Amino acid sequence: MPAATIQQFFGATATLANTVLTIDLDDFVGVGLTPTSTSAAEIFTAILLRIKANTPTTAIDDPLWGVIVGDPFLSIVRDNSQLDTQFPVSVYKPFNGSALDPDEVVG
Repeated sequence: MPAATIQQFFGATATLANTVLTIDLDDFVGVGLTPTSTSAAEIFTAILLRIKANTPTTAIDDPLWGVIVGDPFLSIVRDNSQLDTQFPVSVYKPFNGSALDPDEVVG
């Protein structure tokens, strides 16, 4: 499988022109987002769920993918009133001893 595309992470109509990334919230309906949402947390969650749905399970499955979102861990928190959903996110870069730099991510 080739490296991830902008559309696989941000939706079928996502575009990157020069330095401007444009996404359409309609592209996230499939992961449960209401397209009229203005909540940053809801939009971020929709992006995370879309990336999860469109990535391989591990880098072993496909070493060209630089970001992989794993299966969530669930726990009940805050006096049993909220569900905490934690996703492991793996970011792959060359092993060169330096700190994580977005410009070095595989793909």
